[in-house]
Amino acid sequence: MTSFRLILATLCFLSCFLLSAGEKSHAPWSYTGDTAADHWGKLDPAYKPCGEGKEQSPIDITGQFKKSAQSITFNYHPSPLQIVNNGHTIQLNIDPASKSSMTIAGTQYNLLQIHFHAPSEHAVDGKLFAMVAHYVHADKNGRLAVVGVLIEEGAANDMIGKAWQHLPADKGAPQDHKNVSIQPADLLPAKHDLYRYDGSLTTPPCSEGVLWNVMAAPVTLSKAQIKAFTDIHGGNNRPLQPLHARSVVFCGGK
Repeated sequence: MTSFRLILATLCFLSCFLLSAGEKSHAPWSYTGDTAADHWGKLDPAYKPCGEGKEQSPIDITGQFKKSAQSITFNYHPSPLQIVNNGHTIQLNIDPASKSSMTIAGTQYNLLQIHFHAPSEHAVDGKLFAMVAHYVHADKNGRLAVVGVLIEEGAANDMIGKAWQHLPADKGAPQDHKNVSIQPADLLPAKHDLYRYDGSLTTPPCSEGVLWNVMAAPVTLSKAQIKAFTDIHGGNNRPLQPLHARSVVFCGGK
C-alpha cells in the first residue's frame, strides 16, 4: 500500500469512528426516547461537547453574512460502491485509491465517505429540507471538513439510483459492490456557492473543530428515492444548535 493510501485509510478509520461513536466502546445513542439528542451530553463523558459545546452543529443559516471570494474546488473521481447501514444512517465509503478530494484555501481534504440525514440537519432561514448528504473529508493532519448538500423532492438522481439498488435495510457490515461505480460529483449542485462556518460533528461525541461548508443550492432526489431512505432512517437529524459568537461566511465557488 502506498503511503498516500495508508494515510487515507487511517483517516477513514478515524472519521468513521467519530461519526459512529458510541456503537462499541461508548454509551448507545439514538434519535428517540431516553437516548435522543437532548440527552446525548449526559449519556457518556465522551459526549460532553454535545451538551456543553459552544461551536455545535447544525445551525440555522440566516441573517447577514460576511462574504468571501475564497473558492472551493472539487476533484472527485469514480469509486466502487461500498455501502453500509451503521444503525444511524446509510453511508457510502469512498475508496482511497480514487483519490477524491476538495481544496479550500490551498489545503487538500480527502473524501472519506458520504452519509445522509432526513430531514436535513442545517436549515436555511428556518427551513429544513427533505434530506441532506454529508460529504466527510479530512486533511493530512486529520482535521475534518464536511460538505452539506441539501436535498429536495424533484427529479431522480442517477448516483443515488445506483447506490439505492443495493440499499441495506438492516444494520450490518459494509457491503462491497465492485462492479458498481459511483461518481461523488454527481450529487453536487451545478453552482458551488456555499455557507462556511466552524462547527462540530452532528452525532456523538459532537467533537468540535469541523469546517462546515453547506452548499447554497439544493439538489433533487425523486419522491421514491427519498422514501427509500426515510423508510429505514427517517428522523435521523439533530436539532438546530445556537450560533453563539460564531459567524457564517458566504463563499462563491467554482
